[in-house]
Amino acid sequence: MNDFFTRSNSLHSLRPFLMILLMLAVTACSDRAAEKPHKKSVHTVKTASPEWQDIRQHYTSSANIQPARQTQISNQIAGRIEKIHVYPGDRVKQGDILISLDARLIKAELNKAKAQFKQASIDARRLQNLEQQKLSSEDEISKAQTLLDIAQAEVERLQIQYSYRHIKAAFNGRIAERLVNEGDIVPLHTHLLSLINTQQLKIQAGISARIMPSLSLNDRVNIQCDEQSLQAPITRIYPAIDLQSQQGQIEVQWQTQNSSLMPGRLCQINIQGKKIRRLMIPNTAIHHDIQGAYVYLNRNNKAIRKNIKTGIQLKKMSEVLTGLNENDSIITAGFLNLSDGDAISLNL
Repeated sequence: MNDFFTRSNSLHSLRPFLMILLMLAVTACSDRAAEKPHKKSVHTVKTASPEWQDIRQHYTSSANIQPARQTQISNQIAGRIEKIHVYPGDRVKQGDILISLDARLIKAELNKAKAQFKQASIDARRLQNLEQQKLSSEDEISKAQTLLDIAQAEVERLQIQYSYRHIKAAFNGRIAERLVNEGDIVPLHTHLLSLINTQQLKIQAGISARIMPSLSLNDRVNIQCDEQSLQAPITRIYPAIDLQSQQGQIEVQWQTQNSSLMPGRLCQINIQGKKIRRLMIPNTAIHHDIQGAYVYLNRNNKAIRKNIKTGIQLKKMSEVLTGLNENDSIITAGFLNLSDGDAISLNL
């Protein structure tokens, strides 16, 4: 029994030394593991250089046909509508009477004004005759002449008003709307009819700001309305870009006898811009993150990130506006786990 306790006490006294030896062994193993160099993998990639290409950009937009000329016909004198000579759809020529208004009161006032003008004219001549006999003064003659001028102006004013009793077509076209009926009492400047020119049509279309610089007046565009198609020139290019949509606006006009191409019809516009020299790279080379678009360059067999700004995008290629030049070598394939600064080798 005493031998057993003696051996137990001996093992207990050796325990701290055994723990120290174990810790030293673990540390030595860790140091040897740390001394082994970590060999970083080399990525095999493909590269290409940006290319200058003459690119003709295609653009498609949709818009509704509009009449090139349209107007809201209103009355320039108040009164009762005596006669409406047209209905929606009617064709009219410039100068045709569309609406007649009751203008009997204006006619009566005109007759009164003519009588007053006649009397003022008689008074003025009488005073001029008396002046030769020294029986009238210059002041009297001046006042008479003023009254004559006022009477003449009143006659002219009422003649113009009286002419407004007939509301006429301002141009050749068709009646689009009839908003009143015979017998209606209409205040001044009431919208009575709408007149449109259906043989001179136009389309106003929004166009991407990127293609606007390549367009010019008289460039031909293709207009497709279901099975019907035609070509027409650009007649107007508006000078500003919308801040929110980033679109400009063009106007296309053409003449037609085709009654099926009616205002309001939705059509598709196909535009081919002029060829412009652009720096292009494959779409496969472009990456995106919160900082925007970027590519990887091959610099001394290392992948180097380069932020870029892109322009137009085609099916396989995209334009680079800033960030690259034609001498750069960009990585186009081999991106798996590729990071900025990684070693690369070329897959030839």
